[in-house]
Amino acid sequence: MILRFYLKSIIRLLLAFILITSCVGEGNDKAFPNESFLYGQRLYATHCQSCHQQDGLGFKSLYPPLANSDYLNENEEHLPCIIKKGLKGKIMVNGKEYDQTMPGNDALTSEEIKDIIIYLNNSWGKTEGDLPLKEVKASLKRCE
Repeated sequence: MILRFYLKSIIRLLLAFILITSCVGEGNDKAFPNESFLYGQRLYATHCQSCHQQDGLGFKSLYPPLANSDYLNENEEHLPCIIKKGLKGKIMVNGKEYDQTMPGNDALTSEEIKDIIIYLNNSWGKTEGDLPLKEVKASLKRCE
């Protein structure tokens, strides 16, 4: 009886480990996945994935891709504000126009925004590494 309990516990731990490691995208820097990346992945799934999709390719003509996005690469310094405050108006992403309002996530903390950006910067073939929290806080101060 006790042995069965321990075996079930070990199996659950192994399954959790396999699940976590299988959800991490390929091509990430050797320092990843770290705690920030994994938390950012969970936050992305909660706050971003329904529109931008798990693979970061967006949703049809409504929501732009984040994976391999020229807009994202050209607006990195504004990304904390975009996540926090949202985005309105037309934007061009990879030569395609999008005009869907992105709602803000005003309840997210600076740390959570940093973790989402770390996930974005180290997913779908990108390997940009870590992001200092002070950079996120400075960017958020500029958009207040």
